Amino acid sequence: MTLYRCLKIIAITSIALLFISIKAFGLRTNIVIVSTHKFHPYSTTENAIIHVINSSLADVRIKRYTLSSWRNREKQLINSIKLINPDIIITLGTPASVLIHKRLNSIPQVFALVVDPWRRGLVGNNVTGICLKIPITKQLKALVRIAHSNFIGIIWTKGHKEHFNERAILSLAKELRVRLIIKTVKNSKQLPEAFQQEIQYGINGFIMVADPILFNNLLAVKYIITQGIKYQIAVMGLSACYVTHGALIALHPDYSYIGVQAARMAIAKLVEASTKTSGKIPIQYPDKYILYINLTVAKLLHINIPTDIKNKAVLVE
Repeated sequence: MTLYRCLKIIAITSIALLFISIKAFGLRTNIVIVSTHKFHPYSTTENAIIHVINSSLADVRIKRYTLSSWRNREKQLINSIKLINPDIIITLGTPASVLIHKRLNSIPQVFALVVDPWRRGLVGNNVTGICLKIPITKQLKALVRIAHSNFIGIIWTKGHKEHFNERAILSLAKELRVRLIIKTVKNSKQLPEAFQQEIQYGINGFIMVADPILFNNLLAVKYIITQGIKYQIAVMGLSACYVTHGALIALHPDYSYIGVQAARMAIAKLVEASTKTSGKIPIQYPDKYILYINLTVAKLLHINIPTDIKNKAVLVE
């Protein structure tokens, strides 16, 4: 058993013991959940959070708010939360998370469904949560395992480069015996030229990274996907919708399990406050992902997907 697995088991066991301790002491807890919207994935994440909290805390009161229902009435929303005086606030989505952090930063906060918490200023001793970005190392492992790509291109912008652990990416590539070519651009207008340069170098795989300047642009995404198919390049998207639009594969967040993670972090913050122990709980990445595979694109790229991988994935025709 690796050191990482041992530490993870210890961490999970510790959280479980914290659950039992809080339930045994019968502490009354007031929790506020502020979700940006009502639709999926917010509702799925929220329901998982509530399930874990209700099954873990003996006496808990949960008040739920949806930010979209308080449009142009944010001040009233903040005042309503202040009257409750919650022990902790759990926020879902960037707008709700940023609003609460700016207006109620004296109350412990756990966020989820936020793509770039660092860029949004969601940092500090009183705030933590789950970043929705997919670590490039996980993407790299998946692309190599499924598409057998051995020369992979990556493009990111200068402003977002600092959020990626380039050293860890290069180290993993060396371990996997994969060549990488990484280009830095200023904006999405420079993406086609940079991608064509990588094609000329002979890449057979490409990873779309969680850089909103580049890959939230539909035209840019379509360009990468169509050129990828044309030049027999296995393209890894950022989520399920990229696969439905023609990317070969993507790791999609498991929103239900993100809810479980967020609830565990919230309970850890509550225990930290009740025991008056100091310490910053670091921002986490999702523990679980769902693999999506486009079988039509796999055929076009002459990639044979093993049955055991298909059985664990969501398949798109």
